[in-house]
Amino acid sequence: MAEVKCETEARRGQRGRKKKVAVNVVEEGKHYEKDDGNLTLDNVNSYRKEEKEECGCRKGKAHYVEALGGECHDPKSLALSTLARNEKIASEDVNLMKCEEDFRKKLGKSERLEALRKFAGICPTWASKIMRNDWTEEELEWREAAESLKKEVMYRNQPQKAIIQEKYILVGQRMGLKSKAVFEVRTATISTWKQKFGWEKVEKAVVLVEWTKDDKQLKALVNLVEEIAKEVWELVVVPARMECGYDEVGGVTETWQKVRKTALNVEVVDPMTPVGPKKMPLILCDLKPGSLEKMMEYLACAIPGHSLVDRLRADVEDSEPKIKKHRAN
Repeated sequence: MAEVKCETEARRGQRGRKKKVAVNVVEEGKHYEKDDGNLTLDNVNSYRKEEKEECGCRKGKAHYVEALGGECHDPKSLALSTLARNEKIASEDVNLMKCEEDFRKKLGKSERLEALRKFAGICPTWASKIMRNDWTEEELEWREAAESLKKEVMYRNQPQKAIIQEKYILVGQRMGLKSKAVFEVRTATISTWKQKFGWEKVEKAVVLVEWTKDDKQLKALVNLVEEIAKEVWELVVVPARMECGYDEVGGVTETWQKVRKTALNVEVVDPMTPVGPKKMPLILCDLKPGSLEKMMEYLACAIPGHSLVDRLRADVEDSEPKIKKHRAN
């Protein structure tokens, strides 16, 4: 029986697919000449290699279409076109002026910045170059424009800050209090805590700190106080909860007094200040978390007459049961 051979030009898994056409090179007005004169995917890739095209866009080399219909295939060409527009060069003379050396020297940072901004929006390769600051020594002026664009982008996309609405606030650890004027800091986030908030409306801050000899914890608290002090008019450090030996209190106090040399608007309450009817040292007073009234009384002893004390007293009065208020009246 004779053998029958069937041949087909269709490849397995590609039946019904349209043949790919390299349109991008033709659209850009480029021509590739070879002996056979046919434009295929293979010779397009060869053409790109010869032209050293590095753009990673799927549809070919990215280009920006101007209002008058012209195409710019790199930021430099677009920047020169922008300069020509600003100089009110006639449209028929733009391409000629782009090649003129004295005209090219007029290219400034604003034109470069605008060109980079537009190309970053359409081409991931240029966007990557800008964010990685990947420029040669000959491209110093372009590097400056790219750095300005990067700063602009990072500032515009930074996390939104919560604006503190209070004029007088209390900042501390492990307080367990509910008040709009009280802000609790966790140890794990103490280094970045201040950056989460907008401090435009805050005038005075009181920072409740543990009196500790632990170098790591003490340094973190000092840094927190110095950062907050940059945002407010006045800051008071109030000692609370003695986490060191009684004989070590003086050494910790000396460390905190040094903060006043770098932050002139910081006051440090002496932990040995006698308070109460028994004139006990402030650091020995019992301060239990969870009670806003106890906290208000403690601060009234540590910083009498401070605006924050009156602010917390108002919260305490609002939180009292109505029956208790009527009986008091």
